Amino acid sequence: MATFPPTIALTGDDEIMNGTFDSPVISSNSFQYTTSDNWQGYAPIINNSTAWGYPMPYPNGNQAISLQRLNYIEQTINVTEIGQYTFTVYMSGRASQQGSNTIKTSVRQGSTVVIGVVTPPTGVWTKYTYVTNITAIGNTTIRIEGTINQDKSSAIQDVTFKRSSNLPSNIIVIQDST
Repeated sequence: MATFPPTIALTGDDEIMNGTFDSPVISSNSFQYTTSDNWQGYAPIINNSTAWGYPMPYPNGNQAISLQRLNYIEQTINVTEIGQYTFTVYMSGRASQQGSNTIKTSVRQGSTVVIGVVTPPTGVWTKYTYVTNITAIGNTTIRIEGTINQDKSSAIQDVTFKRSSNLPSNIIVIQDST
């Protein structure tokens, strides 16, 4: 009989750099439209900012990224081993009249594979886990993006991408809310 959530055996190091968005450091209770180190794209870094209405504390550190409208961030990593990988991210919708943005996560190695689309609840950080198969070594781009071109926002924090086993590919496991 299967248990839920399934056991995930992470066998590799985290491939993502600066997944907690702690660099560059910005002032507490602020936000800044700048590129977070090791990431490309356009989205504000927030540091325990009351202006955005996300729950505090954040899951792992003082800074996060807010994906408003069609904002996105992406990071290209060099995958040195084919196989199954687990992507995890904490998300929270903006607790305001505008509400949550729907967030799409994809992996690109030549062609793009969408591994998850979710609208996170407001007022709570929820950990999402996506599992995907990587079939070639080399450059792999992880992209996280807003999908609603309206004034809706969702924050992301504590992003990881690790070699794994024991789960079927292309599933979503919602592990917990804090």
